[in-house]
Amino acid sequence: MPDPPFPAVIVHSTAHVRLVRESAARLGMCPLLLTAPGAAAYAGVAYLKEMAALAPELDAVIDCGSEAGLAMAAIRVGWRDLHVAGDEVVLTKIGDMLDQVGGRLRRDLPPALDLGAADDPGVALERYLAA
Repeated sequence: MPDPPFPAVIVHSTAHVRLVRESAARLGMCPLLLTAPGAAAYAGVAYLKEMAALAPELDAVIDCGSEAGLAMAAIRVGWRDLHVAGDEVVLTKIGDMLDQVGGRLRRDLPPALDLGAADDPGVALERYLAA
């Protein structure tokens, strides 16, 4: 069964996570946090896990792109909701690993507001969540 529609927000920093957390609490919403595309490679899976932990009440997905090694590292540091693209054989193996730890493999991501692309992330987020 597909997920119900919900707002998703791409975060690039701890400030973005705090902003989403505060707005979500004020509006009584639970948007899905998504790490920025490529962030697993340049920021690291452990840092992103700590960043997402700033909003423990919100679900967060790490985007590992097509990097199986990053996906395995993400699982090791505690990520349980991963987006991975790529070869079906590799995706099946990563999915099996996630099944063993009660995790979830996402092959697609929902449409999302990218706070890194917003001139004023606070205003953009408020408008997005209010829509």
